Amino acid sequence: MRLSKKNVLVFVLLSLAAYMQSPVYAAALSKNYVSARYSYSIKFPADYKIKISGNKVIFVSPVEDKKLAFSPSVNVVSSELDKNDTTDLDALCEKAKNGIIKGWGNAEFIEQKKEKLNGFEVYRFVSTSKQQKANFKLMQVLLLNNKKIYVLTYTALESQYNGQLGVARAIIGSFKITK
Repeated sequence: MRLSKKNVLVFVLLSLAAYMQSPVYAAALSKNYVSARYSYSIKFPADYKIKISGNKVIFVSPVEDKKLAFSPSVNVVSSELDKNDTTDLDALCEKAKNGIIKGWGNAEFIEQKKEKLNGFEVYRFVSTSKQQKANFKLMQVLLLNNKKIYVLTYTALESQYNGQLGVARAIIGSFKITK
């Protein structure tokens, strides 16, 4: 019996949907972090380490590149905008991209789009950067709400990126504004 491309596609999509709702996948996000100051919560796996520094919270994967001693991470940076700051999401996205270029040097943006995250319009972009000893890839999501900006970033070595992308997306997807 020969399967049509349509039937194969339907099977793949249904399998993926079943996997995303499986108890194993849901159990991966078993801890919850809440920021009362910045009014958000986010879930993360129990085996991730959490580091907090001012307005930045970093969720560090247990996966580590032994040669470079680098672990993929998802971080949340929260800031209250000044009264003179723009509240235009497009302008904030350009500002964030310029910050990546300034901080990482030779960044190349390979994807950029507006989408929804738990009812909020966000900008998501993916970029790569070649450094002296390693090539990095990151996905950044920008959300603006009530004069607060939230920047959620998944950073990994290019060789680690796809392997941890599902968990990173789940962490970012669990982000919720609490007020």
